[in-house]
Amino acid sequence: MQELFPTHPVPFYRGPVELAFGIQPVMVEGNTARAAMCLGPWALREDGSGVHQGATGVLVDDVTAYAVLTARGDDQWGVSSQISVDFHSPIRADMRQIVCTAQVDHVAGDWGFSSGRVVADSGELIATIGQRVKFFPSDESPHRTAGLPADATTWLTSLDSHLELIRQDGTHREFLLRADPGMRNVLGTLHGGVSLAFSELAARRAAESSGGSSPEKFLPASIRMSYLRPGIVDGNPRITAEVIHRSRTVATVETHILNPDGKAATHGVVTLHKVQGA
Repeated sequence: MQELFPTHPVPFYRGPVELAFGIQPVMVEGNTARAAMCLGPWALREDGSGVHQGATGVLVDDVTAYAVLTARGDDQWGVSSQISVDFHSPIRADMRQIVCTAQVDHVAGDWGFSSGRVVADSGELIATIGQRVKFFPSDESPHRTAGLPADATTWLTSLDSHLELIRQDGTHREFLLRADPGMRNVLGTLHGGVSLAFSELAARRAAESSGGSSPEKFLPASIRMSYLRPGIVDGNPRITAEVIHRSRTVATVETHILNPDGKAATHGVVTLHKVQGA
């Protein structure tokens, strides 16, 4: 039986990130949060064969965070500390909507944890997920308004167009993240779900390009993200991807998003499996 915690309201905020990634209003009931996202051409891989699995990053971050925030203390808000995603099915190009649900599992002191699932509108399980949130003192919710209208203009036309390879050396890849002000969260820093999305994309590109004469196609099996300090959107952050291991069937890639001053904002570990039949 799920443990029940005292609940606080978490009003939905539609920022430029939610608009760009097709996030529908996050609905909260008790300690459970739920939302859907609409997919589009912006989420497709370059060859059009499927959707970037990391495109779910904003949905996963928002829903798991909202769930934890329902159990925050008085005069508290929270920030992402860790996000985990385990993928079970690829997101196909013909999928139009996916749904995420999460619930609070534990709250103690300044920390909270939630877990949940991402499913296709057909009910197919896409991923199991979790987030650890660090609470901090705050007089009021940063979600002071509903944010942008649903028909506002989006900044995102293609995930691929925002990531440029600038250095390649053996197992090491370095990418320029072409930042946009619309990548900010309500606190003004790089949205954790955006960080996850582009870390996954960088890891997959690194894994696929490091095979030499064996250019296998890979899909992420799991993503583990740690948020070390606020991500700075001003300027162009860099993403490094180091291929720790690569065989014909499995690859493990370590990623960092580096702020303009060179300090790491995130640390990620992405495990990828060969695409069946590729």
